[in-house]
Amino acid sequence: MIYNLKHGVRNLIRWFKVIWGDRDWDSYFIFKILHKKLLHIENFTRKYGNHVESERDADDIKVCRLLLERILKDEYDEMTFKNHEKKWGELRISYGESDKEGYKTLNVSRTNIKTIEEEKQESKESSRLYRHASMLQRQDVKYLFKIMSKHILSWWD
Repeated sequence: MIYNLKHGVRNLIRWFKVIWGDRDWDSYFIFKILHKKLLHIENFTRKYGNHVESERDADDIKVCRLLLERILKDEYDEMTFKNHEKKWGELRISYGESDKEGYKTLNVSRTNIKTIEEEKQESKESSRLYRHASMLQRQDVKYLFKIMSKHILSWWD
């Protein structure tokens, strides 16, 4: 009874920040909770693991945790568009007047685009890069759950 009370209070304290910030909006919050849990399991496995493969299990958990950190940072577009920005310049967004009352038009341009042909080429490259960034993110999620589905049932001590 005393152990359960002590352990429960400790859990409330160490999970408070994550639970307080939790929302039911999207996958980000699921990944945030999973990251916290894997951090605790990794630390516990490294410190108290007494089965033969405990160090390997902790390393697998760390890979999952690092993948979750990349997914949570969500810098796929920034990484993918770095050279694109150098070539085509900074993205500029402005709003203009619309034919419809109460509406605005969205104007998107880049500082180094001078011709219609360059604008079409930039748009084509941009679309390809957005698809690539999305693929990188999906690839990380897929790899995360591939590792977990293969090993999670052996992450115990």
